[in-house]
Amino acid sequence: QIGQYDGAVRWWFNLKDQIEAALDLMNTAAPKMMWRTYWSAHQRFFREMCICVKIEEVVQQAKKYLENHDHAIIIGLQSTGEAGMEVALEELAESLVERKGSKMCRNVSGKVDFEEMTLSGLVSTSASILTNFVRNHFPVALPPPEVPKVPEIPPNGFSSELERLEHMRLSDLAERIKNEPPPEPIPELVERQSALLESIQDLDLPPNPLDNIIDKLGGVDNVAEMTG
Repeated sequence: QIGQYDGAVRWWFNLKDQIEAALDLMNTAAPKMMWRTYWSAHQRFFREMCICVKIEEVVQQAKKYLENHDHAIIIGLQSTGEAGMEVALEELAESLVERKGSKMCRNVSGKVDFEEMTLSGLVSTSASILTNFVRNHFPVALPPPEVPKVPEIPPNGFSSELERLEHMRLSDLAERIKNEPPPEPIPELVERQSALLESIQDLDLPPNPLDNIIDKLGGVDNVAEMTG
């Protein structure tokens, strides 16, 4: 567990360095929500890790009471990781489809059919947090221009011609920015993003805590899961 934690800490430090290097390469400041999103993902990740490291002890105590005292055990989780699990399965299905060049993991509506997936082991929702952040928030292109806020037209009309012209200017500018194509990704930053995604596979991360508990206690026949 210490090794898992230390490896994760090094990964997050490296990610921060890589983001700062990417921003320096583009000679631009971080987008408004960049660091807020980074620290939010950081907090979710280590909260998940804190839950995961308790699973082994919880399972040992549960088995002891089941064997020696014939008790029914109730385990409460701060987070089941259910939302993260859906994202993780979506990502896994996408990778399977890309690797196998088929649509075996999708149903007729085009959505992922989790029942058709064959997994080699339990899925890590901790890893999903990392993957999701890198894919969606690591900067690979210059941020698009900020769309100006266009005030609503006053109920009684504009108070002056100058106010009307300013409203038209802002409206035209906002529409023009919205219709512009997004900035092209920078190949070097795309490579760095891919390297970060690959480095997640090298981390020794725990599986989803809820699935891990169920698995260690003998499967769904022995555990009644109540979530929602």
